[in-house]
Amino acid sequence: IERSDVTQGRKAAVQRRIHQSLQETGGSRHIITPGCGIRYPLREDILMYIHEIIHHSCQ
Repeated sequence: IERSDVTQGRKAAVQRRIHQSLQETGGSRHIITPGCGIRYPLREDILMYIHEIIHHSCQ
């Protein structure tokens, strides 16, 4: 996940990158992280959105 997508709230880009990564690896034993540290301020709604995408993608 690109840090700027997370910090700037680009939900479509975050979702696209997560789905692409899961497709490339088959979703098995996968850890989703940004490519580098995420600095504050960080919107909680974006973190919850990422959690929901991952949760629903792995079902």
